[in-house]
Amino acid sequence: SPDSLLYQDGVYIWTPKRCTDAWDQSFQILKDALKSGAFKKVFFLTGLPGAGKSTWTANNLSEDSIYFDATLLSVKARRKVLSIVKGYNVIKISVFVNTDILICKERNSKRTKDRIVPSNTIDQMKLSIIQPSLEEGFHEIIVV
Repeated sequence: SPDSLLYQDGVYIWTPKRCTDAWDQSFQILKDALKSGAFKKVFFLTGLPGAGKSTWTANNLSEDSIYFDATLLSVKARRKVLSIVKGYNVIKISVFVNTDILICKERNSKRTKDRIVPSNTIDQMKLSIIQPSLEEGFHEIIVV
């Protein structure tokens, strides 16, 4: 998760530069993991902040799988990650965590102050969601 790379001494620090660097670092970690040949599946977690993506991942861990945990709300965002995975002999699975926006906002409000996403940002993100499809290159779509 790019978000996991935004912590410094236990504090979540978001800036545009740190965000870009975290995504770049996440992509490199993904590439390195794929090059190892140790993984058979890549799960792409999609959903609003507070939807339960990280919880789903924690409850469905498998040693032969990679979990790319990010909002990935648009085809464009998923395409970038899918392009990294292309060419590797892995099963690509999208997990669309389709949680009601009110539940997402409630969970978000209970986060630590440094992790709260502004409510209007969540509203904008909800409007931009495009549900993943097999046509994007996934082998399977799981809707939670």
